[in-house]
Amino acid sequence: MRAIFLFFLSIVSVSVIASDLSKLKKECLQGNLASCVKKEAILNGVGSDGELNQVIGEVKSTEEERMKQYRLDCDANVWISCHNLAVKYDKLNEREKSIELYNKACFSGSVLDSCYNLGVIFNKTKSKKEAKNAFKKACQLDHFVACYNLGILEFDTGNKGVAGKLFKKACNGKVSQACQKI
Repeated sequence: MRAIFLFFLSIVSVSVIASDLSKLKKECLQGNLASCVKKEAILNGVGSDGELNQVIGEVKSTEEERMKQYRLDCDANVWISCHNLAVKYDKLNEREKSIELYNKACFSGSVLDSCYNLGVIFNKTKSKKEAKNAFKKACQLDHFVACYNLGILEFDTGNKGVAGKLFKKACNGKVSQACQKI
């Protein structure tokens, strides 16, 4: 009888852990750092809440140290560090800081993902002219989705010839939506 009870208890525990893991995984993918740590803790067998809180604290301080290092590296013109720091600020919804850093990484360091991200932000929040400049730089660096987005902006302002060339470049870069626009 005791063996049956222990077997039943282990099945219930596994299903609870599985549902917790599913929830934590979803929250982690949405950027919740604590959920990421808890998920990893469950997978790696970290037990008590005290141990878990210690791990979360270590991760938070590591994250702060990483951001400080990105800032130092960015100030020393390590452009990918500017990009990485911009991504962090973007996730924290500190838009002006992220724009400044994406701009620096894009136009000083030619980090194509920074140019693309800058174009997306400008397209949503600022001016189409700034979005065009950022997408143009990213497209020149062969970020083909940026070429497609620039093509849309050019098409919308009546520059159909320019848009067609951009759609063709994006299509050649395997952006299927662009191929449909040719």
